[in-house]
Amino acid sequence: MQDPHPEPPADQSGPPGFARSGLTMDAWGFAAEAHDGQLRRGSGAPYIEHPVAVARLVAEHGGDEAMVAAAFLHDVLEDTEVGSERIHDEFGEDVGALVDALSDDRRLDDYARRKAALREQVERAGRRAALVYVADKLANCSDLRSAYALEGEAVWPRFKAPIDVRISIWRDDAAMVRAVLGRVPLLEALVEALDGLEDDRADTTA
Repeated sequence: MQDPHPEPPADQSGPPGFARSGLTMDAWGFAAEAHDGQLRRGSGAPYIEHPVAVARLVAEHGGDEAMVAAAFLHDVLEDTEVGSERIHDEFGEDVGALVDALSDDRRLDDYARRKAALREQVERAGRRAALVYVADKLANCSDLRSAYALEGEAVWPRFKAPIDVRISIWRDDAAMVRAVLGRVPLLEALVEALDGLEDDRADTTA
């Protein structure tokens, strides 16, 4: 069986090839430093792999430079000690506003309430924030499905909320994105991934 907690790749020193502008390269470098030492709950991989995956999806689906930069930075406020003011100072108001819109309010303790507030925040921020948001959900769901394929139901205790709660929240996220963006390819891919995850679980637990 493949090791569910692989060793980090040896070389994380350079930005991905699609981060070609000064802004996106700076955002990648900032995120890599901010998340240094953090690991993904599902795979044990270096955390920076997730924002890179999100930024790649955003770039591939027509996101502009500020959206790609925000994708690299979208978890910095939630998961590190970096504050919003620093993001605005370093990357400007456009990127800063997008990162603010994509970040949980950590003052809300209840997981479902916090995610509902985030969803409403993204909806108010509009189409650009919604595209980064759905890319994030797709990357997370795909990672979770890969972890489940390796470990089955044993993977769930590592996460903050029960899987049924997470899936329900992601379904609500998908409905919000559909209202804002229509049936864009990233949304269809998220719905397909959610359906696949539920099918995987049904096959495993039957």
